Amino acid sequence: MTIELIIIFHGRGANPDFTINELVYQLQETKPSIIVVHPDSLSIALAAAREVGLPSERIILFDVKDIHNHHATIATLVEFGARNKTTYTERILKPGEGKTKLAFLSFSSGTTGQPKVC
Repeated sequence: MTIELIIIFHGRGANPDFTINELVYQLQETKPSIIVVHPDSLSIALAAAREVGLPSERIILFDVKDIHNHHATIATLVEFGARNKTTYTERILKPGEGKTKLAFLSFSSGTTGQPKVC
């Protein structure tokens, strides 16, 4: 599987009043393949993912003690990788391609309207 984009959503997000609709907006804007989320925000991530059609299996949890959930965690992914000796081939960008490929998207706080992608 090729991962094109991952959204990392921790706590209640960058804004303490983060809502499902705000996460839906970010998911619609970025079209991620995977969401990595803190367990405290799982319900928000699940609702937003459902809204945009991202399967719940694409939600990965940060490792937190005493979390019993059916979602994969960072630790379970590391264990899976250690058991399955597949090799990773680094993608080498073609000349000039670095100008059009993004490694990190950051949303503004949205204090003056919809958050802007920076």
